[in-house]
Formats: sequence, C-alpha cells, structure tokens
Amino acid sequence: MITSVEQIKQLAIQEVELPGFEVGTTITVRLKKLSITGLAANGKIPNSLMGVVLNLFDNTTPLNKNAKVNTKNILDNLGDMSKLTDIICQQAMVEPKYEEVKNYLTDDQKAAIFEWTQRGANKVKPIVGE
Repeated sequence: MITSVEQIKQLAIQEVELPGFEVGTTITVRLKKLSITGLAANGKIPNSLMGVVLNLFDNTTPLNKNAKVNTKNILDNLGDMSKLTDIICQQAMVEPKYEEVKNYLTDDQKAAIFEWTQRGANKVKPIVGE
C-alpha cells in the first residue's frame, strides 16, 4: 500500500524529548525532519554560512594535532555554527515555534534539535553529569 501525502506529513512531524533545564529532566517539542542540503539549495542558509555546511559533510579533512590553535578562527567557527544551529532550529520547530522560545533554549537543547534533524534519533536524552 502506498503511503499517502497526509501520512507522510504526519510521520515527518514527531514529538521529541530534549534535555530539560535541570539535570535529569526533559522538555517535549514537536519537530519536523529537514535537510541541511535542502535548506541550502532553497536559499534558507546564507552564503556566508555555506563553508560551515560544507565542513559538516567533509569527512576527508583530518585534524592536525600539531597545528597551532587560532582562537579567532575557533570563535568565528563557533559563531557561524551558532547561526547555522539557529536556522536549523527555526526551520525544524513546529510546536512551540522557535521565535517564541529562542531566548529561553539552552545550547544543549539547540544542539539536540540539530542532532535530531540530521540523525533522526527517536529520543534525544539529556547528558547526565554535565
């Protein structure tokens, strides 16, 4: 039997548990599946962040343990990754809407949303002990 469009829409949006605001707690949100490459192709990701997107998919670049740490580059990369994470959260959050809660979400919660959209975990569990 062929899956209907309505069934696909229902399957694409799921309730997902994210790390809560206290250790050992969770919050539940409704998220929809999405694709970073699809967002990029549709102009949802600004050109200035395309380098970050490409680096996410580049598994051929080895980490050079002998390279000097460049604090400015690290901070720039963190800033770019934060912007990309905000775009992903904005596009993925169905309920509540990202705009309604963006000032309250923690980095762990945003990272869990990002991870869920790319990996499709059924449940994102909080990391205990951090």
